[in-house]
Amino acid sequence: MKIGILGGTFDPVHNGHIVLAYDAMKGAHLDKVIFLPCNIPPHKGHRPVASGEDRYRMLNIAVDKNPSFEVSRIELDRSGPSYSVETLKDMKKIIGKGDNLYFIIGSDSSGDLKSWKDFDKLSGLATFIVASRPGYDIGKLPAGSQVVPSKALDVSSSGIRAGLKEGTPQKGLIPEGVESYITDKGLYGR
Repeated sequence: MKIGILGGTFDPVHNGHIVLAYDAMKGAHLDKVIFLPCNIPPHKGHRPVASGEDRYRMLNIAVDKNPSFEVSRIELDRSGPSYSVETLKDMKKIIGKGDNLYFIIGSDSSGDLKSWKDFDKLSGLATFIVASRPGYDIGKLPAGSQVVPSKALDVSSSGIRAGLKEGTPQKGLIPEGVESYITDKGLYGR
């Protein structure tokens, strides 16, 4: 089985994340994609705004109707920063022996790979799938990486949080059901 891994803060999950997963699945012929909300992002100067539990629940709402998508708590249940190399090592122990991992990133993240913890070990744990988008340069990639075209929306979680705080509807930007969850829980100033 070809298993895609899509990690992120997902604060909140938005339709750009979902489109990225679909594009990677189609372009690399993946059997499923596992979304991994991180506990503490090592590359950001702040903790997520929403709790890990809320981000986990929002992701489950977002992927509920797609049997090829699932959400894992592996990073949320680990203390400390969420380093991809540690997550991939843990995922290798969980998946079946004949299964292969594919680590999905957007082209906006590909230029930062060299700064990731144990970057040189990552390609031995998973094949990288880079979703290319216009306007983003793809940096140096690990050997064997695949580049797939993506129609991912030009949307950011920080922009959505700002819009929600201002009371601007986010219809079309976040998955159905997620905005209701945000409103019901009073997240992001709603």
